[in-house]
Amino acid sequence: MPVRVRDAGAALRTVKGIALRDAAGALRTIKGGTIRDATGVQRAFFETSALAVAQPDDLYGTGFNHTGASKVVYAGPVPLTVTGGIGTISYAWSRITGDAGIVPDSATVNAPVWNKSIPADTTTSARWQCVVTDAGGGSVTVELTITLQLVFNDPFIPI
Repeated sequence: MPVRVRDAGAALRTVKGIALRDAAGALRTIKGGTIRDATGVQRAFFETSALAVAQPDDLYGTGFNHTGASKVVYAGPVPLTVTGGIGTISYAWSRITGDAGIVPDSATVNAPVWNKSIPADTTTSARWQCVVTDAGGGSVTVELTITLQLVFNDPFIPI
């Protein structure tokens, strides 16, 4: 989160880094840290770096069975490609639309594995989004569709 401070002319400025003179008089740049605002609240500041996330391909998972019973089908993991950003990166996956039964193994990781128990000869899908956020408050949202299919292959039918 950028910090805004007033300069000597009372203009409001956004702090992206602070330059201070050390004991020897050399100018040093501080790219991140904390500063106390006028109300006494400690605020963090960071040098900004553009956060970018490559749009992922949609995921497909296919399972096969010969009993006709339901089976759990999986898709993934395929990690998101994240560049830039400040500090720790967090992930928040949420379903937008589609089958509510398709779920990730964790909604807070870069590369979840998606799964659902589905009946034979069934295809189902859901659209999910991930909000990727860095420690400086920058965020990017990406979306992908997860499609799962369970194919019934009867071993008793001659080819």
